[in-house]
Amino acid sequence: MLARNLTSGLALLMTATFAFPRPVRAQTADSAAAETLFRDGKRFLEQKDFPRACPKLAESFRLDPATGTLLALAMCHEGLGRTATAWAEYTDAAARAKREGRPDREQAAVEWAAALEVKLSTLTIAVPDALAKSPGLAVKRDGVVIGAGTWGTPVPVDPGDHVVEAVAAGKKAWSKTVAVRASGDKQRVEVGPLEELPVNVRPAESPRRSLTPLQQTGLVGAGIGLLATGAGAYFGIDAMQKNKRSNLLGCNENYCPLGPATQARSEAVSAGNISAAAFIAGGTLVAAGAVLFFVGASDAPSRAGIRAVPVVGATQVGVGVAGPF
Repeated sequence: MLARNLTSGLALLMTATFAFPRPVRAQTADSAAAETLFRDGKRFLEQKDFPRACPKLAESFRLDPATGTLLALAMCHEGLGRTATAWAEYTDAAARAKREGRPDREQAAVEWAAALEVKLSTLTIAVPDALAKSPGLAVKRDGVVIGAGTWGTPVPVDPGDHVVEAVAAGKKAWSKTVAVRASGDKQRVEVGPLEELPVNVRPAESPRRSLTPLQQTGLVGAGIGLLATGAGAYFGIDAMQKNKRSNLLGCNENYCPLGPATQARSEAVSAGNISAAAFIAGGTLVAAGAVLFFVGASDAPSRAGIRAVPVVGATQVGVGVAGPF
């Protein structure tokens, strides 16, 4: 049957080439390549070198989808034993030839398709009703998703191994390889069942940790330090104003008259001393608070029992650390 198809098909293609020339088209690199590939593919087809002929004819058809090329490709695929592919191509070529007003090609393609149809092998993919309702269900044959309308229908396939797969939300992927033989073999495969996926152990969202004692103390110390710094700024401004007043009343670097001038200068000195002490204390507390905050955050578990206490004395201002070490 194949030899007869091949002989008559090539004769038909040769006759069509001369009797019915192709419409004149603008020559492009693709059309020139398609013509060259078609000729090479036809030559290999005449030699029945199907593995070399089919790729050239397929590429020629991709570049220039001519009906004659499709017929040649169908004959080539039939020679390779890809009966379902060839049957589909013959059927397509018949429809194209009818639209083009080519009854010779149409008749030949219909006859060759009919001759192949009785030898087609089929694969039926059945999906149980319960599984069909699974959210996100996708069924594939050889990596291509097949629609629900195809489920349960015997579909012509080329002989060989075919991989059927199924995936659904929350289910493990399922797959099975089905071997389909030539000459009317009929295979059926039922999808599933699909196993439940184990509950994903997602990393628990880190709860917002409360501040550790060290961090809390650090924030308190830094807050007090900021207040002390503010007080230092206040007394510093007050000291400058009182010093300016004492200067207006007659005080200078070497002499200050008694009375209001001396009192103003004394108050200026006291305010200046308070300002300096407040700045020192504030800066120390802010720095210590920052250290305690970051130390408490990076080593919270091991230092859970440690706490810091501000230390304020007649001659020192700072932060002390107490607790187990």
